[in-house]
Amino acid sequence: GWVKVQLFALRAFLNKVPRTFSVHSSDRNFLQFLRKDPLQTRTIHTSWVQSLYDWQAHFEQSPPSATPTLLIQGEKDTVVDWQYNVQRIEEKFTALEQYRIKEANHHLVNEAKTIREQVFNRLLQYIKN
Repeated sequence: GWVKVQLFALRAFLNKVPRTFSVHSSDRNFLQFLRKDPLQTRTIHTSWVQSLYDWQAHFEQSPPSATPTLLIQGEKDTVVDWQYNVQRIEEKFTALEQYRIKEANHHLVNEAKTIREQVFNRLLQYIKN
């Protein structure tokens, strides 16, 4: 809610805000790479945040789907409100299979090796079945 208030208050004056790099992976090398990568944006455009809210509204309006779906979620994810998102996803995907990883953050494929292995093994198992 606070981000929405800030977005609507600031976008009249600013079209972008500085990006902060939070700890969202247990792989320190990956986090260091992100911070040094010249292709990583140093700002977030308010239009991008608005698009995110527009997508969320679209998702809420969409009908449920019976498409088999695998959700892999890190329980240390602080980038998104994953508990809220999982509830919404459960409502939309009636053939949902969930796989949660307690020690995983947001960037599942850029986590420590043991977590990445869990992610890829679960994906391969799901695809084979």
